[in-house]
Order: sequence, then structure tokens, then C-alpha cells
Amino acid sequence: MFTDLKKGDNYKHALPSLHIGILTKSLFPEEPRFYSKNYLSDIETHHLYSGIFGIHVLDLSQINNVTDEERNSPLYDWACLFHATTWEEVNIMAEKSDAIHSCANYLKELTEDEKIKLRCEARARYYADKESAVETGRVSTLRLYQRLKEQGRLDELDRCEYEPELFQKLLEEFHLL
Repeated sequence: MFTDLKKGDNYKHALPSLHIGILTKSLFPEEPRFYSKNYLSDIETHHLYSGIFGIHVLDLSQINNVTDEERNSPLYDWACLFHATTWEEVNIMAEKSDAIHSCANYLKELTEDEKIKLRCEARARYYADKESAVETGRVSTLRLYQRLKEQGRLDELDRCEYEPELFQKLLEEFHLL
């Protein structure tokens, strides 16, 4: 992380290391913020431990709730680009700055490249399939729980945590695969 430091150098000379998370939902729904800066601090005194390591979060779900100050910032323009769902929206944002224009052109190049397009589609399918599998697993586990409860065999479900083959056997027994 501190690649600019040499052995024996003082950490106060380290360059900042920031993670920038771009999310489509609020990290803290009870306190949604368009852009937040988070750093390490003492939990009781709130004393900042270090300003050189931080996590900045851009919440795209809050793009319509920005202040006037935020709306007039370059960050808002970038957020609109990330939030865009059509090429028309991308083109409108590309007029805002040379950097966004370059990024928009690069996005177009990437989507025109068939190999990259196929990879993106495969990735989207992977996540859709994964979500489907997770939901199917939840339903199967719930049905298994109900059947075992009906038969007074819940102790077997507890054992499944340590015996994965038992879980598979029970799913087969109750035809839940």
C-alpha cells in the first residue's frame, strides 16, 4: 500500500491510499448520502487515526437527491455517466468535459469489440445464474426444514452444517433437487 516509502521512512510521509466505491444502493439506508468520505477513527473519541487511508463512497441511488453544490461539481457529472443507461445519456455527459468525452469514447470502443461484449454478457449471465441458484437453494432448504420438522427430524438439519453429504442425501430423499 505504501509503495512510496523506503525502509525506515516515517509513515507521515506516505501518499494517501483511497478506495473509491461506486454503489447502486445506500451503504447506510437510514442515512443515505450521495458522496461520503470515511476514514479510520477512534470509536469513543472520534479522533482521526489517519487521513492517509480512506474509503470514499459514491451512491448512485442518491443522484436525484444531491445538493446544488454537489450538482455543480465534476463528481456529479461522472456519477451521471456511471448512472447512464442509454447511449443518448452517455453522449450528453460526454459534452461536459474532455475527460468524460474520452471515457465515453472508450466505452463505445469496448462495446463494439465482440470479445469484450461476449465477456460482459457472460459475466451478466453468471451473476443472474448465481442469484437464481442462491434463491433456489433458499427455497430447497426451507422446504427441507418444513419436511424434517413435520417428521420430528430437525436434529438432522443441524448436522448438515458439519456433514454436507447428509444435506445432499436429505435433499434427494425428499426429492428437492
